[in-house]
Amino acid sequence: MLHLKQLVIDGASDTIDYTFKKGQLYSFLGSRESGREEIFNTLAGFTPPASGKVVAAGKDITNHHPSRRGMVTITAEPVFNLEQTVLENIMLYRSEDRKVALEAADVMGLGSYVHRRCRNLDLGILQRINMARALSRRPRILLLHDPVDRLGFAEGLHCIEVLKSALISLGTVILHFTACPRAALGFSDEVLVVEDGIVVEASTPENLYFRPHTRFSAEITGDVNYIKAVGTDQNHLQISHGYPLSMTGTAYRVTPGIPYLVMFRPEAATLVASASFSTPLTVPAQVRQCEFTGRGFRVTLRSELEEELFVFSFDPVLVDQWFMVHVPPTRLHLIGEGPT
Repeated sequence: MLHLKQLVIDGASDTIDYTFKKGQLYSFLGSRESGREEIFNTLAGFTPPASGKVVAAGKDITNHHPSRRGMVTITAEPVFNLEQTVLENIMLYRSEDRKVALEAADVMGLGSYVHRRCRNLDLGILQRINMARALSRRPRILLLHDPVDRLGFAEGLHCIEVLKSALISLGTVILHFTACPRAALGFSDEVLVVEDGIVVEASTPENLYFRPHTRFSAEITGDVNYIKAVGTDQNHLQISHGYPLSMTGTAYRVTPGIPYLVMFRPEAATLVASASFSTPLTVPAQVRQCEFTGRGFRVTLRSELEEELFVFSFDPVLVDQWFMVHVPPTRLHLIGEGPT
């Protein structure tokens, strides 16, 4: 449906080669400085690439004007006539189809606003109008630029979910550009991690979160813990804490003498007050901070070897208290190593 062929974004050092399938939502995840904005502008036709092609439905659209690319864009700064009604703004590009516009307004929760003028509406409602306008056009390709920024986190996620439900059945390719890992991981079929204007890793949300290939991908998707280790005989890892860690029963095969970086997510660990309960990875650590997140407590600890660790807990713990941090081997991942 949409193909990026040897595409080089202006200022990037490498190409982007990727094929996007019909009826899928893809998220480009990266900071504003990562080149994510430049990729959006290039695909939308606002700026030309340094080289390469953008091909949609078998047609090279690289040099086409934004209005002739067969794409609909939802940007953070949409165009409105504030003196017109909500319905009139939704119908801006489809003035002949009132029924479709009303259906799009209902889908985006704007049914009670359609006859109100836009001048006195808040920014969140205006962004919903922008989304309803895009929905009414039934696009083949939708470029969605940071809806969480304008709508707020909860409303932004809700609107992404609504758009996906409405458009995926039509076969629309949705490209979502965001700096928010929860927005990218929550609704995407695949996530593309962007750094320096290139895609450094692309995978399903689950694989990207639990089994990333690089530290950059691990850290941009959430809190992560690292333990250094060295491969030993019989598929074991010698870690800095305690006995060798057996990787038997996991998907990994380690090489003796090779250094590894072991990662685990905060929710994979358990805090135990005594050493009587044991798992293969047991790290003594002292609580440095305990903060409520709305869903539980984010506990920051410091190990005996000065490693900073993060653990999620449903119960509050005391600062300076010592715990054993336990992690089962099945929840460990070796950075840079794919399961065999």
